[in-house]
Amino acid sequence: IFLIMMCVAIISSIMSSANPFQKTHALLGIKTDMQLLETSIKNKDRENIDMMVSGCESDFHESINRAILAPSELVAKKTGGNNKRQTQATEAPPRWEAIYVGCVLIVMFAFLIWDKVDADWVLMTALAFCMASEIISVKEGLSGFANDGLWTVMILFVVAAGISNTGALDWYMCKLLGKPRNIPDAHTRMFLPVAIVSAFINNSPIVVLMIPVLQRWSRNTGIDVGQLMLPMVYAVVLGGTCTFIGSSTNLVALGLLQQANPEAATQTTIFSLGIYGVPIAFVGLTYMLLFSSWLLPGGSTSR
Repeated sequence: IFLIMMCVAIISSIMSSANPFQKTHALLGIKTDMQLLETSIKNKDRENIDMMVSGCESDFHESINRAILAPSELVAKKTGGNNKRQTQATEAPPRWEAIYVGCVLIVMFAFLIWDKVDADWVLMTALAFCMASEIISVKEGLSGFANDGLWTVMILFVVAAGISNTGALDWYMCKLLGKPRNIPDAHTRMFLPVAIVSAFINNSPIVVLMIPVLQRWSRNTGIDVGQLMLPMVYAVVLGGTCTFIGSSTNLVALGLLQQANPEAATQTTIFSLGIYGVPIAFVGLTYMLLFSSWLLPGGSTSR
């Protein structure tokens, strides 16, 4: 699927960068004007010549500009912009850049699917190839490491690692989960604490921490582990949408908002997403509570 998507993206980029028909049409317009002017000169039609020269001079120059200048240069000429940086920013990128980036992405996804090389090495290598070809500058390539959201995620991973290594959350989870009477009761006991904790701690450490807890809980209660793992993952994801620090995606989005619109970013708080995240989490958890025992394996064979 990734390869098909990348091939479509490459083909569309190549087709959008090539626009030969516009210049051909402009050249045909110039040729037609020249033929009319030549006919008027042969017939010594002075009035028609003056009218064409004075009335069609702007159109004639416009045709020349459309035939010779690139679309971005024509826009800059109309607006009177002489800023070279602005012209370079508005002109279409060369075709080879689209092909080069497409090939880099295809190779990158192939290595990620192959899963023999660590993902961080694959992504950093792809970034290095883009910077080496000067498609993006070194400043642009390294600007992501200065994102506040990235550093917040790194700090939260340290906090989550401390909680996991000390076993503090493990003890509390075992007490909260207790001994359910049936599968819906087990889901209810699991959803609430998992969703609340994931709203304040990054998702991935919570999942890693809960897997051994749920395995032991499954053995002690006789509930099939297939009824617990996937609902737990979705409960973690839904809980992470309730706050900005609950998911690394939310933190990265907040960092981009601070760059694009600092005034709007200053008005956001840690619970600004709650107005949307809490209802969505409630609906999702309710759906899993009602239907997961029928949709997931082990629903009718719990011991």
